[in-house]
Amino acid sequence: MLPVPAVAQWTDLSAPADADLRIVELSLRNRDTLVREILAWQVGDKGHLYLPFEEVMVATDFRITIDEKGADGWFLREDQRFRLDRAGNFALSAGRRFDLAPGDLAEIDGVAHVAVTALDRWFGLGLKWEADRQVVSLAPPYLLAGEENARRSGSAARSADLEDYSDLPRLASRPSWLSWPYLTANLALTAQNNGGRAFTGQGNLFAQGDLLGTTAQVALSTTIPGNVDGRITLGRYDAAGRLLGPLRATMGEIGDINLQAIPLLLRNGSGIGVQIGRAPLNTTGRFDQTDIVGGASPGWQAELYRDNQLLGFQTVGSDGRYLFAAVPLQFGSNQFSIILYGPSGERQTVNRSIAIDSAQIVPGTLTYSAAIMRQGRTLLRRSPFGIDRSDGSVQDDAVNLLANPTGLHAQIGLGYGLSRSLSVSALAARRQEDGGVRATYVGGGFAWLAGPVLASGDLLVQDGRATARRLAVLASIGGMSLSAEREEYDRDFVSDDSRLAAGVTTLSRDMMRLDGRIGTAGWSLGATRTRRSDGAADRFLNGRISFVAGPVSFSPRLSYRDIRVGVAGRQKRLDGGVSLAGSTGAWRLRAQFDYDIAPHFRVRNAGAEAGLRLNSWYLAAGADHDFQQGSTRERVSINRDWNGVRLGAEGRHDSSGKAWAGLLTLAFAIDRDPQWGGVRLGRDARSNSGTVVARMFEDRNGDGRRGQHEALVEGGEIISAPRGQVSTRNGVTVIENLPVDRPVAILPDLSNVENPYLAPSLPGRLITARAGGVVHVDIPVVETGSIELTLRDEKGGGVSGSVLSLARCGNDRAVARRARTAFDGLAAFDGVMPGCYRVSIGDRQIGAVEVSSGNLTTAILTLPSG
Repeated sequence: MLPVPAVAQWTDLSAPADADLRIVELSLRNRDTLVREILAWQVGDKGHLYLPFEEVMVATDFRITIDEKGADGWFLREDQRFRLDRAGNFALSAGRRFDLAPGDLAEIDGVAHVAVTALDRWFGLGLKWEADRQVVSLAPPYLLAGEENARRSGSAARSADLEDYSDLPRLASRPSWLSWPYLTANLALTAQNNGGRAFTGQGNLFAQGDLLGTTAQVALSTTIPGNVDGRITLGRYDAAGRLLGPLRATMGEIGDINLQAIPLLLRNGSGIGVQIGRAPLNTTGRFDQTDIVGGASPGWQAELYRDNQLLGFQTVGSDGRYLFAAVPLQFGSNQFSIILYGPSGERQTVNRSIAIDSAQIVPGTLTYSAAIMRQGRTLLRRSPFGIDRSDGSVQDDAVNLLANPTGLHAQIGLGYGLSRSLSVSALAARRQEDGGVRATYVGGGFAWLAGPVLASGDLLVQDGRATARRLAVLASIGGMSLSAEREEYDRDFVSDDSRLAAGVTTLSRDMMRLDGRIGTAGWSLGATRTRRSDGAADRFLNGRISFVAGPVSFSPRLSYRDIRVGVAGRQKRLDGGVSLAGSTGAWRLRAQFDYDIAPHFRVRNAGAEAGLRLNSWYLAAGADHDFQQGSTRERVSINRDWNGVRLGAEGRHDSSGKAWAGLLTLAFAIDRDPQWGGVRLGRDARSNSGTVVARMFEDRNGDGRRGQHEALVEGGEIISAPRGQVSTRNGVTVIENLPVDRPVAILPDLSNVENPYLAPSLPGRLITARAGGVVHVDIPVVETGSIELTLRDEKGGGVSGSVLSLARCGNDRAVARRARTAFDGLAAFDGVMPGCYRVSIGDRQIGAVEVSSGNLTTAILTLPSG
């Protein structure tokens, strides 16, 4: 933790009377830890959170100093000044004046503090207080000094406070045969006048937990009367790669599975099958784009942001999954946030960090993936792409089936890291589509990283005849990200990426994209040119700019398309749209507007939604209008929230058929307390992410396992990296909301333990958390011993100034401790772990000692001759 400067005082200010201490972490874009621990103060449950002003200035590298009059200095660059005038009751930041509001400033324990809301107002840091994780996150729409330097060098920003825990001993923890699941349910009763039954019921359920030694995920949707739809997936995941014995897999799944996109061949594919793989759990599959997939309660809304830039939003379907497909990646580290909104104003944030070099394989490492699946099917329904008839049967939609083919798909892929800059891959696949393609594909590729440039290429051969080729480059140029790609397909080559329509395929596709920032706004320009087997050509240009205005994120876009068919046929189209989303106070807003500019100006559709939270009530209203069809759909809802248990009513109206519907809804989440038992309901249920139950105990017999009479250590703390939500009771620590796609370090902290001679036998443990499951970690603590060694010469006199080394017996290299003998030949070692130690001078052993717990060991050693 950074030291608190003694000069940062405003002694004439009073501290808030009801301020509660919070020990929080200051993080940057939920990626880097700026300060691991800051003493912050919160007023009430929803009042100001105060941070020590000077600590935040040091952490952000803002050159601002504090004195009794206020503060003065600059940030980001020397001509961007900041001045805080307490006497004048205002602040000047980059030429803008801000009047001080009540509660902006406070003096607590002799240290100058500033409210998070004031810091955000003055500097636009994008500060957010996440109470459940005890984290204050910064996401400014500009680069801090460290980030700017890192971007110029083509690497991701790293914090000096980050530590590498990869050398910690790993704890293997398998899912149990059956655990209490984390479960969310959304139930609705509908009354309507649009034909069919006047009253219908619908239920959506999402559950995950341990089942049959796997992590199980179940999403079900049913209508009454009607069919049951959903997905069931059983999986095992281990970021350390310890699954399936010698295969050293990191993941294995069976049931309803998703496959990553394969360049030239496969889009994001789903179906019934099984897959195993050995690769990082958060790998992208290809370096220039990624599919962002996750689970959430059906009916919730998902918004996708990259560094505060709004990229899109959607409503979670009945299968409990959101999918943002083919999201472009920029050079360096891409920080995505998926913000999930519930129908009662609930808000959850899922952060995901993807570096473009994740496609690079560690030198000397072999990765693989193997899968076989029945594409376009689920365990509970024959065709998820069909159209429901009123009688409950399913009618195949030819258009949907073309975009989402059904049939058998099998693949096996290998990858190998030749060096830190070059990796190669190989692929073999077989596809047997229903009534369509039956083909075998073989090929390979490479990825080459050289400074700010990453190049990759792929070659696929279909049935030994037709081929597809791809070459792509992603580069960082002057703070901008440039992407260029060329794809070529033989006329007979057919795949998801080349197929356009029945009997029509792509011959070539050229793509280029440029991303950058202007001040606080992010922008993107793209161009695509496609040649088709039917002689048509398609040129597509698009641009987008994303910026934040107050609490709302805007994303205007503009597109131009020129399609040539044959000699005379030609279509030109210029269109655009605007998306916006944001929250301010108790309000939440979201809107979208789409229009055509040429060949004729017209508005295609527009929609907006607004929500207002009033204590435990949430009111929402929205409307969508299709200008082409002349129809309008309106909706209004009111919900009452009892700590996450929601009861609501909603009304809908569609002007096209004068149809109306009314819904009564009930939604809740439920799980079991991971340590102390009992059912947790509503917002208290949160075991959908990783959970650890940890204990520190005094290991008196040294076997590393807690025995019946070995007590828990009082006063000891257990923390995690990355951090989670911590609760402690009776010496047991429960850490929740942990990530499941990367290792988590569990670390002991004995700084508050009364016995100064206690020390952990292990520096910590490295675990892989499980969604809906609990990992139990015991950390043994022992009482250390002391050693006093006296070094004498052949005549019995003390030898001073000699360096004695202690090393564990049986370990030829690792030196545990060193000490220099005093004038009388005495060397003392305190806090030595129990065990046998060799004593050496240089590379020559002169004796051995045995250290026992809590005892002093003394020995007299004679200096060898010579």
